[in-house]
Amino acid sequence: MRTVLGFPTRNRRNRPTNINLGLGNFSKFEVGETAVHVGEIDVPIEKFPITFATIRLGPPGILLGLPLECPLPWSAFVRLVADEHRSPFQYGANVARICAVNPFLTAQYLARIAYSYAVSELGYGTFQPLVLDLLKRKGGFFRHWVGGQLSVPPANKLSLHTLEQETVLVGPHKYVVVTLRLFANLGSPIHQVVVGQLDG
Repeated sequence: MRTVLGFPTRNRRNRPTNINLGLGNFSKFEVGETAVHVGEIDVPIEKFPITFATIRLGPPGILLGLPLECPLPWSAFVRLVADEHRSPFQYGANVARICAVNPFLTAQYLARIAYSYAVSELGYGTFQPLVLDLLKRKGGFFRHWVGGQLSVPPANKLSLHTLEQETVLVGPHKYVVVTLRLFANLGSPIHQVVVGQLDG
């Protein structure tokens, strides 16, 4: 999305002019069918569909009272904005590999946004941070603090991003939770990040 829309980047000289697209074909679109690989093509930026890729999650583990290392599921979520000029299917394929989703890096940037928002709303030092290890890549777990809603609401065409902060009580603990929806206008999922604790 950043590349196609020309968002600011730290390395403008190395901004790509093409994006690689993997192409394939399903013959019947049946459960368990494997697509036949057709090939790969470098598509010019101006012909590449706007793509928003993120992760879809259930509630954060800490809000469910689960231990840190408890495995919780996640799934990739991709929203494609395409038309006859920006379609991945104009190259003789009915399936396309658009992008890769790294769940840890995605959770990390969600936590970074949420933590910054909570600090701006509540003030630095007003709560005990819980996501600093995640932000510093000191652990491989993210589902304990980062989650969301499995059901994806319809697109909100009047809103780009929404962020809200609240205090959630779980047993004796008060947690600072930020709910965010990035690119709500594209029909994206809602995420929750437990950024801190108020009761020490």
